Formats: sequence, C-alpha cells, structure tokens
Amino acid sequence: MFQVMCDASEIIWAAEFYEDRIKQELFINSLCRLPAKDKNKLVSVNKSVLPFSVLNRLFTHVNDGLRVHNCSFAERVAIVVPCRNRSKHLRILLLNLHAFLSEQPITYGIFTVDHVSEHKDIHYNKGASMNGAFVHLMESPINWTCIIFHDVDLLPENALITYNCLKSPRHLSTTVNYFRQHPVILWLGVVVAFTPEQFVKLNVYSNSYWGWGAISPISTTELNTRE
Repeated sequence: MFQVMCDASEIIWAAEFYEDRIKQELFINSLCRLPAKDKNKLVSVNKSVLPFSVLNRLFTHVNDGLRVHNCSFAERVAIVVPCRNRSKHLRILLLNLHAFLSEQPITYGIFTVDHVSEHKDIHYNKGASMNGAFVHLMESPINWTCIIFHDVDLLPENALITYNCLKSPRHLSTTVNYFRQHPVILWLGVVVAFTPEQFVKLNVYSNSYWGWGAISPISTTELNTRE
C-alpha cells in the first residue's frame, strides 16, 4: 500500500514542471544533433574572392571570429589555418567554411597563423607556426576540445564531413580532387583533427622544415610508432 503524500494541485504542478524540463531537454538535444544529410551529397564550392567587410556582413552568426552554438555540450573546435601572403585563398576558405559549418552543432573559431621574424626574407616555418598556435590556444580562456589544422587552399565538398575529433587523430581530407579523389591512407596532412591530449602525446609537428610546402605530412607508420 502507498500513501499519497501531496495533494492533487501539487501533483499537477510537478507534472507541468517535469513536462517543461523534458521539452527543454528535447530542444537542447535537437540543437546538438547533426541535420539529416543525403549520403555523399556534394557541396557547391564558391570561389568568389570577397572583401573581409562583406564576409562579416554575410555571416552574422560569427562574432569576433567565434561562433558559439546553443548546444550546451557542443564540442569547442579551434580551426588553425597556416597562412602567409595567401589573402585570396583565405577569403575563399572563409566564404565556404563559415557557410559549411553553420549547420554543424559545434562552437568554433578560425585562427590564421604566421610566424614573426626580424628578417623579411626568412622562409616560412609551417610546423613552428602550428605548434605556436596550439600553445596559444591552450592558454586562451576557452577550453578547446578539438584542434583542426587546415590548409588554406582546401575546401570541403561533401556534406557528410564533420569538423570534430574522435578517439584517434582524424584525417578529414582523405580524398582530394588534386589526387583524383583517390583515398589518402598512408599519411596525415592537409586537414587533420587532434584533441589537445593527442597533440601533446604525439608531439606532432617538426620545427625543422623551412619553406612553404616543405613540412612533411605524418605517415601512418610514424603515427603508430609515436603512439
């Protein structure tokens, strides 16, 4: 036998309270889900070169380079773009990437990185730039949960690509039109996602390569050795 410990009005109030909570939870969960996508649906690439002022007006969901998602447990993704004298490619990337990421349930920021030197003619050190960007991000107030290193001249073409991290380092650009869409399985490079823990454990990028394009991608054999 059970004894009723509250009157009917309290029961009704409690039911309404929990119904509201359930509705809120369902709404939050819906914000955190990826929108339904057709399998292997190709995304149209826009190669227009727009001024930064126009890009700012186009993407109102981005404030000061940061898009904060309403999902309470959205992954916080920092996208690092090594860039030196590549303004044209950068503006094309921003035009496409902000549009592409607008439907993904992530909080994200896009960061361009270059290295500073007293010598104007010094070669670019991409590895040092990316390592420096990682250190800077780890010292920022935002607790970034995923770091994606993204070449400035690569654009996502498939709606199924998600900008997030997994339990292992993730190669997002496994097929590139430059290689006639053949899968790239022997090395990690171009667009790669690491959790901060993975990046530190693998001690990822070498500072020894100077010159644009000189840095070697990480081979899968080397990755297994570092792990």
